[in-house]
Amino acid sequence: MTLVNRKQISLYDEAEAGLNSLVKQTAQVGVGLLGMLLLTGGNPPALTVGLSVLGGIAFVAWSEEKRLTKFYARQTQLIHYSVSEEKRLTKLYERLAWLTRELACTSSAKKKWQLRDRINELQKVIKEIESLVEENQ
Repeated sequence: MTLVNRKQISLYDEAEAGLNSLVKQTAQVGVGLLGMLLLTGGNPPALTVGLSVLGGIAFVAWSEEKRLTKFYARQTQLIHYSVSEEKRLTKLYERLAWLTRELACTSSAKKKWQLRDRINELQKVIKEIESLVEENQ
């Protein structure tokens, strides 16, 4: 279930970022072409128009490559973070199970109190990590 949610969120984020990038790039290339027209007095030579269009295409390609590299690096980082937190949770659950078994087998009242305190602390840590994992999904 979490993979589906993460995938849906990332597709939405990617679409939103792509649209924002398209609008921003269109405005920047438009300003560049307008500047070229102003510098040439409204009658630019064909070579200037061609170089301006090629420059605009190169700018859009460079900008899009930079945006996608950042986006996928962030997605990879989130997935790696989630996997490492899930491994940590697994270890904590194993430790909790061991402490619970130890509590069931102990007859000393003092040791039972100590084990209960450790179990309560461990459960708090587990809840904190679970909430962090939920926020990042």
